[in-house]
Amino acid sequence: VLDVKCGGGAFMKDLKSARALAKALVSVGKGAGKRVSALITDMSAPIGRTIGNALETREAIEILRNGGPADTRALTLELGAEMLVVGKRCKTSQEALPLLERALADGSALAVFRRVVKAQGGDVRTIDDPARLPQSKAKVVVTADKTGYITGIDALALGKLAIELGAGRTRADQKIDPAAGFELQATVGDRVARGAPLVTIHAKTPALANSVHVRVGQAFSCGPRAARKKPLVLER
Repeated sequence: VLDVKCGGGAFMKDLKSARALAKALVSVGKGAGKRVSALITDMSAPIGRTIGNALETREAIEILRNGGPADTRALTLELGAEMLVVGKRCKTSQEALPLLERALADGSALAVFRRVVKAQGGDVRTIDDPARLPQSKAKVVVTADKTGYITGIDALALGKLAIELGAGRTRADQKIDPAAGFELQATVGDRVARGAPLVTIHAKTPALANSVHVRVGQAFSCGPRAARKKPLVLER
């Protein structure tokens, strides 16, 4: 099951390009004798509330503990349901979704994750205590400069700024800071008051966090009316 992103924060910016990529990938998979399905999913704004390695790992653990952001959880369930259909465990995604929801609710999904982490030599204590994940020394909050609704978030801009903080790299000799990134306190559709927190910057030093502060704020668009949200899954 392939998750082909579409939108401003994705490699493919428009649905036509994403559709062409998805069809090509499915064709290659089928040519190799595999059962393959692709979901084209919206990436016009960040999915979930975090950007960065340790931050996103913590969010994944929250979902496996039957919590986490609603959009990340919904997308995870959609992809998982598609996997059960492709794997011939279920006939339809409607049949598959309750099985996945039950796996989150009864802890069996988390138990499988624990076995995977252990098998790969990871620290399973982190699953029960995510505070053991790497944490940044500097945390700087970016606030809204006016009252209104969040009408857009430039996911690509935030992704590039996260790389500046060390969450990713553009050269092989660059070191990754696993704790660096962003934690969103507001997302598209939320109403915010002037001075309300939009995002927390996680960085190695206050100076590094402050170097991206203004540009992080510019990635958020605010208007007088709430924007209509796009569906998470655009096409199959």
